[in-house]
Amino acid sequence: MSIDKFDIQLDKKSCIYEPGEIINGQVLTCLENPKPARGLKIKIKGKCHVQWRRNGSKASSKIVSGSERYIDLTEYLIGCADGSYMKLPAGEQSYPFSFQLPETIPVSFEHKYGSVIYTLKAAMDLPLSIDPTVTKRFTVVSNLDLNNVPEARREIHDERTIPFSNIFCCSVGEIDMLLTLPVRGYVAGQNIEAKVCFDNKSEVEIDEIKLNFIQTITFKVPSGSQKKIEKNILGNKTLYGPFGQSGEYDASILVRSVPVSYFPCCKLIDIDYDINVKYVISGCHYNVSNNYPIFIGTIPLISAQSKWSTASVPVEATEPIAPCPPGPEVPIAPCPPGPEVPIAPCPPEPEIPNAPYPPEPEVPIATYPPEQEVPFAPCPPEPKVPIAPYPPGPVDRPMPINCQPMPQNYKLEFENYKPGAGKPVTGMPFVVPVPGPSTQPIGFVVPPELPPPSYEDCSRESHPVDQKQESNSDADVKQPLIPPYPLDNLPYKNN
Repeated sequence: MSIDKFDIQLDKKSCIYEPGEIINGQVLTCLENPKPARGLKIKIKGKCHVQWRRNGSKASSKIVSGSERYIDLTEYLIGCADGSYMKLPAGEQSYPFSFQLPETIPVSFEHKYGSVIYTLKAAMDLPLSIDPTVTKRFTVVSNLDLNNVPEARREIHDERTIPFSNIFCCSVGEIDMLLTLPVRGYVAGQNIEAKVCFDNKSEVEIDEIKLNFIQTITFKVPSGSQKKIEKNILGNKTLYGPFGQSGEYDASILVRSVPVSYFPCCKLIDIDYDINVKYVISGCHYNVSNNYPIFIGTIPLISAQSKWSTASVPVEATEPIAPCPPGPEVPIAPCPPGPEVPIAPCPPEPEIPNAPYPPEPEVPIATYPPEQEVPFAPCPPEPKVPIAPYPPGPVDRPMPINCQPMPQNYKLEFENYKPGAGKPVTGMPFVVPVPGPSTQPIGFVVPPELPPPSYEDCSRESHPVDQKQESNSDADVKQPLIPPYPLDNLPYKNN
């Protein structure tokens, strides 16, 4: 017959309880058919167990262990251990239970060398078969009120003088060290605020100052002959040098959620907390390290100081002061009303009209005179210059205007054109008269090969021709006009 449901349900979903608190819950079952059994039982158990291995190899080392029980109760929810068989009803069923935890039990704890565990275990007591079981763990927490710990209020004010020497055992000076803590008791979420002071009167230097929040767990066997110590650093703060000859520094370390100090009601596990201050000294000198015990609880000190104070002394209890007996009530005579003095109203303040601001003078804006349009002279048409081996330069003197017309027997014809000198000229840019057999050449005389014009010829200033000074004599007309440099080196042919 199958079991559809078998579970333990507690009244608290968090499953967290305190010593002395009552645990209420129920066991839920769901069976297809009635099942024969002696009953349904539940067991509550609390146990501490420690175990570790001695130093050495696994073959030769010895395992050290110890146990301690705090709760071991069994209760039948239905049926009994010595009774006859019965049948567990089919369907969904609920069986409530209730336990009260003892006042003197330790809190839950787990570590690789030891643990304190609390469990609830329900089982069906079946005949001639393995009993089906279900287990549920719950947590026990305890409150430690730091106000009930006298040492938690005391301030730490430790001043020490450490001498130093060289390799020849000769003194090289000393260092005065001071550590101050306002209180010794803290809870999770608070900051441990420390102040470190030193006065270096030696030849050595301090490289670092380290502050560590250390948890020390001690595991023991019941006989107490064997111990195992485990240390954990829960927080640290490092101050790096170089430091001067003297200094004063503040350091703060946050306290996280950890078990409370003392670990009360447990003989096999102890938990302590310390603040370790370590001075790292340069050179071949030993480091200076000091431990200062503190306390971790769950309820903070009422008058815990977060800043520095001159002293933190535990508050001494004072005797209560008896209250004074009440005296007879004496009626108080009311004061006679005085004459009403009218209050003169304040005269209204005269309204002073605000003078308007004078208008700003209008400053005429100067206008720029219109720009004069300067007519641009049209550019003269550029003459069509044939492509020649030497490009023509700028003309520095005007062309004559009294040239005679060309005779009819002159004819311009280009021949022997050399490729590469440019495209052939199709127009007629220049009229070169071809001399006849019995006439003198008139017009341009084309030298066969002349050097290109010099820079002086190209840059000479040109002078316009004055028509009034021109001569109309036959001598001037018959004299040919020779240009200052050739325009082209084209051959001509006479027909």
